[in-house]
Amino acid sequence: MRTITRVATAVLAIGVLTVGGIITYNNLSGRDGSLQRRVGGDFILDEERNSYAGQTEVDYTAFEKILSDLSAERRQQISVAFDGQDLAGRARVRRELGITNTEALAYYVSKMRENNGYYRSVLQLDPAAVDMAADLDARGVGPTEEHPLRGSIVLVKGNIAVEDLPNDSGSRALHSAAAHRDSALVAGLRESGAIVAGRTNLSELANFLTIDSPNGFSAVGGQTLDARDPLNRDPYGSSTGSATAIALDYADLTFGTETQGSVISPAVVAGVYAAKAGYGECDISGIVPIDDRVDSPGVFGRSVADLAVGFRYACGMSPEEPGETELTVIDMGLDPVLVEALSRAGISVVEPGPELQRSIEELRSLPFIEALIAGVGPSMETYFADNESGRLENLHDLVEYYRQHPEAAPYGLNLIEEGLTPPMSFEESDEVMDRARRIVGRINEQMAARGAVALVGRGDGLPEITAGGSARATVPLIPVTQNLAVDVFGKYAVTIDATDTDTAALLEIARRIESARPFDG
Repeated sequence: MRTITRVATAVLAIGVLTVGGIITYNNLSGRDGSLQRRVGGDFILDEERNSYAGQTEVDYTAFEKILSDLSAERRQQISVAFDGQDLAGRARVRRELGITNTEALAYYVSKMRENNGYYRSVLQLDPAAVDMAADLDARGVGPTEEHPLRGSIVLVKGNIAVEDLPNDSGSRALHSAAAHRDSALVAGLRESGAIVAGRTNLSELANFLTIDSPNGFSAVGGQTLDARDPLNRDPYGSSTGSATAIALDYADLTFGTETQGSVISPAVVAGVYAAKAGYGECDISGIVPIDDRVDSPGVFGRSVADLAVGFRYACGMSPEEPGETELTVIDMGLDPVLVEALSRAGISVVEPGPELQRSIEELRSLPFIEALIAGVGPSMETYFADNESGRLENLHDLVEYYRQHPEAAPYGLNLIEEGLTPPMSFEESDEVMDRARRIVGRINEQMAARGAVALVGRGDGLPEITAGGSARATVPLIPVTQNLAVDVFGKYAVTIDATDTDTAALLEIARRIESARPFDG
């Protein structure tokens, strides 16, 4: 029989690690009880080095020419001009300074080459990005107001297929098979003119390999570290590399995936904007799943406008027209300063009330992790049937690979192994998902009765709401720059949880909250 402790630990494995907005710091020693990182043997981690014996290094060979052509003076000019700018601001800077697509690519790759060997945010670069940038330059086109992603540099999580690169989800078991086609998300980005520069590191198999591994670790990519306090702060996951890549200034936009907390939690810690699409609003074909009944893509950026652009072109979503009517949200742990700031932006904050609180607690009490364990096998089998996966055909093949290659799973594989003998049947897990959707529907009705449109709180909000397919977003209440002090991150961020799948409507709420930031300047 599985104990409550085991289930609670499994929840942590998926990335739901922030409690009440409190970010935990722990000194690294041997194996830290919170960060769970090993030091010694195959693992090296100190102030200057970060490596795992089996990790794959990023190959910069195809980028050497454009890197050598970017002078130190030009790189510094771009860095200063980009600081504090979102996607639209950087596009404007590029036009004003005549920054070519190739120079923009070289700038970001130079940042990676400078310190990604330590932070390990980027898993792999795509050599084809050099030709993509050159082709756009030859045509004399780049980002404009009408084409905001054309020539922009984007990275996608290592479980999102990019043609000719392995879609390995950080796993050596999948690393030998290159994707024969782009995922639907990447195809949408390319159609917009975006330059997909490569893949970001992640918690291996989106944090569904073992309950014992640290966030941000994969056998292929090594250990991703927090951008500002790498040794002491948990970067969370599983979209760890996508969040830290924005904080480290490695791209214009990045993309990740969320099953429960895997986009929002790392974004909160990194101090960047992020949103998770409502279930079904973004095509997940070509994405290595945990459970295709709830998995959804997400976007990371430097403003709400960045998120809207990312979803528009990657997923085909239409942005909602900005509005200034009074909004009401449910207080999930805001302090008086935030409540006052939201009021100035036309957002009223009301208490949840006992009935809504009971519904939220009922949602939190569902055996969601057990349902995911029951769903991972069928989801993986569907993915393997439609995508390149070497010789793997099902979950048993994946588990057997790890059993035969223990060095590929240095922290173990106890979570994915449970998928072979799940704690409930797939039909029972479907009942859990249906119940979650009904509870979320009831929460929506209870909010509507109070005139509210979303739940708003500190930290990572209500990650359990993803069981109902809801859209989610997080907004840092300070500007996203390259040089802010570490102690502000995570403390001044709010998360917005919708009770439906309308991501465009959610982003309009996020935009209003962004305009109310009390800590600007």
